[in-house]
Amino acid sequence: MSTSRGPSGHSGKAPAARDAPGRVLSVPDGYRDAVRIARTQDGMITVAQTKSVGLTQSNLRTLVRRGWFTPVARGCYLVPGAARLRARARAALVGRPWAVVYGITAARLHRFAGLDAPADDEPIHLLMPRDAARAQPVRGVRLHWGSSPAGQVVNLAGLPVTSPARTVADLVLTAPGRAEAVALMDAALGSRRLSDLTEAKALTFGRQGSRRVAAWWNLADGRAQSVLETRVRLLLLDHGVTPGEPQYAVIDNGTLVAHVDFGWPDKKVYLEADGARFHGRPDAVLADRYRQNELARRGWRVVRVTWSDLERRPSWIIETIRATLADLPNSL
Repeated sequence: MSTSRGPSGHSGKAPAARDAPGRVLSVPDGYRDAVRIARTQDGMITVAQTKSVGLTQSNLRTLVRRGWFTPVARGCYLVPGAARLRARARAALVGRPWAVVYGITAARLHRFAGLDAPADDEPIHLLMPRDAARAQPVRGVRLHWGSSPAGQVVNLAGLPVTSPARTVADLVLTAPGRAEAVALMDAALGSRRLSDLTEAKALTFGRQGSRRVAAWWNLADGRAQSVLETRVRLLLLDHGVTPGEPQYAVIDNGTLVAHVDFGWPDKKVYLEADGARFHGRPDAVLADRYRQNELARRGWRVVRVTWSDLERRPSWIIETIRATLADLPNSL
């Protein structure tokens, strides 16, 4: 056995351990080889692979205790610095050679723009052949069953994933409602993985739920940069208020002043959908204030909308934007 107090990461050196500071820790023979293997798999390694480089069950227990290996699925571990989503997807595919990464996991791997951040316990979704066993794994993986024709599966650095169009079709058909479905369409278009939704829509024909979603496809707009923006736009449409131009560029004397979430340039009114994920950061708050002051100097008026407004007082949003556009006294 060798010893090390080296830095953490995929370098193959032993990461900082949880033991007492300054203590020289033994590094099991084979650990560095295991990390090198994991580096080729987004930071994931299987038990079989650890055994192939000489690690024992006792070694694995020690590595887990020190935080150098993290169990992620049955028979799989992550090393420090792993690309967590991709590594978890690889682990979920171990022992499932006919599975395809599916649903929201596929959307995240395709990097659809504007998706909500995943919950800590969000499972990896896999599509299995119809004749595969129907038992669900204990944790961390959610299985679905259906067909996955070759033309609807792509290879993302060794991961079999439903194509962008198939991913959108699957998610729209299983979305709980219109708002969620349109947000997913917007996210796909915003990522530029699709130039339009023609193929995705075609892939829903004849499938369960296709009639339910048929009228929603025309509501998509890839300029939305968040789910909140999509939801606000749909709210305005539902109440007969023509939404402002998404991601409108305010230009003054040839200089870009700001991009606003929705702009009504003829009224010099703009709406900002303030999601906590971005706008709640201290640096973002300061940037928002500076930008708002610059726009105010040029005669622009703002309506700011949050998730709380959308969920608790949607009528206030409609009344306020109508009053602001009509230049009437309002609650701003």
